[in-house]
Amino acid sequence: METYFNNLTTNDGGRKQLLQDIRKLIEEAEGLIKNTAEDLPEKSKSEILERLERLKKSCHRIDEQTYAGVEAVDQVVRRYPYQSIGIAALGGVILGTILNKK
Repeated sequence: METYFNNLTTNDGGRKQLLQDIRKLIEEAEGLIKNTAEDLPEKSKSEILERLERLKKSCHRIDEQTYAGVEAVDQVVRRYPYQSIGIAALGGVILGTILNKK
């Protein structure tokens, strides 16, 4: 008997909420820079905007990589459910032992 879950993530945020917050922060920073353009030298303004654009691309890349990683882990866990539980339990025991010694 196999059990499948359609959605193993929470609706209240997590990774997507964090990326949305970062994108919103980038947009607000761009707006601030464009509105205060007369106070900044052109070189500094263009450099900041360029870095913000790189940050946008990095966020998009991180989002894609995270989603691909989650999908890969999901497939492995679905294919080997009992082994996954065993590995997680073993990791918990090892981590508990290490933390208990300190």
